[in-house]
Amino acid sequence: MPDGDYLAWRVGGKWRKVANLLKAHASSIKVEDALAAAVANSIRASGGIPEFADVVDRVRHAASGGGEITATRPGTPGSVLGRLLDEVAPTLVEAMQRDLKLVSPVAATELAAERFLTRIAEAGLDQMLPTLVANGYTMAQLRNLFTILPSSPPMAALRGRFIKHPSGEGLVAPRRRMTAKPLGELIVTGLDDL
Repeated sequence: MPDGDYLAWRVGGKWRKVANLLKAHASSIKVEDALAAAVANSIRASGGIPEFADVVDRVRHAASGGGEITATRPGTPGSVLGRLLDEVAPTLVEAMQRDLKLVSPVAATELAAERFLTRIAEAGLDQMLPTLVANGYTMAQLRNLFTILPSSPPMAALRGRFIKHPSGEGLVAPRRRMTAKPLGELIVTGLDDL
């Protein structure tokens, strides 16, 4: 796809919702939930990465001194998600070599899923940059969004779900459950504490 268009047009509806919420300066909770839904929808619509566990094993092997990793899925056609995973893998190897001396398979899988989902979120948010700048966002605000949104609680919950469903089948974004406080507690609580 030309001009860095990483995400296919068929998954654009959920990303348009994220863009519309950001343009309207909606609450961060709504934007975080919409972003997690957009990432989950992108993975599901693109077929996911069924061999994600094998990719993580190859990355762990490369990080432990077993050579370098050039392609995460050799011999498979380059899908959009595959290209994004290929971008993440070399930096993941470096991070494992630098930060984590002994990497357990569970920690490696969680780190790989975190980096991969963050890259998908960044690819989707990249497409919104011109619109957001035109709507008054400054570069400092955008940098803050790009840092905070991929590390939000819904994205962390989605990470665990992606590890269980790397093929994308059955992958859905987590729903945030808001519970109402009891009336007696609301009456004695100040507005600043709500």
